Amino acid sequence: YDNYVIQHANVSCFLKVKESVHQTVRMKVSVSSASDTVIGSYGIYAEDGSRVTFMQEIASDEQVSGSTAELTRIYAKKGARVKLIQIQNLNRTSRSWNGVAIYAEDGARVEVVRAVLGGSCAALGSRASLDGKESSYQLDTIYFGDQTQIFDFNDIADHYGKSTRCDMYTAGVLAGKSSKVLRGTIDFKRGAVYAAGHETEEVLMLGKSVRNRTVPLILCGEEQVEGQHAATIGRLDETQI
Repeated sequence: YDNYVIQHANVSCFLKVKESVHQTVRMKVSVSSASDTVIGSYGIYAEDGSRVTFMQEIASDEQVSGSTAELTRIYAKKGARVKLIQIQNLNRTSRSWNGVAIYAEDGARVEVVRAVLGGSCAALGSRASLDGKESSYQLDTIYFGDQTQIFDFNDIADHYGKSTRCDMYTAGVLAGKSSKVLRGTIDFKRGAVYAAGHETEEVLMLGKSVRNRTVPLILCGEEQVEGQHAATIGRLDETQI
């Protein structure tokens, strides 16, 4: 799928960041009757010590049934700071696929914030390669599902460097007959001594017909590491509602 997006993209945006950019770079793409399929290929190359915040928003006209496929690749060099904000606000008849790939050198930090609000079916994934010493990755996801929406999340953090850190937090609400699956993987590779990884999820289930699946996984090829995962899943009682 990655190769397909790269080869057939009809929307592209590539940023090369050389210093600290204080203003947020914003990009909005819409699915419309004139273009009911959006294939987006995006890239951020942050040089040593640079900083940037990049906001992506995908939306759609109310009457259009379309699809989106987007891939964002981030390369953060030594000491760089990159923050990616993604907002998916499609209508309830459109489908979406979204992937984020991250490579972080020594001391680099990458933050991803994503809000998933629309679409009949939304599949999202991220993979962070923390190669440099003391590099870090933070992922914050929020979502709201109702009717018959389907959300599929698959997030992976690979720790290669010494003293690397990842924090993956997901929170959402499921109503109607919606369903969601979250696969969160933290992989401590050999050599990633003193690395730390945490994944946390909170799910509020409104209704008896929703379906939630949470699949945390911690893989460990190194002894001196810290890995934690926790999930809070439940319903409000009738009196509270």
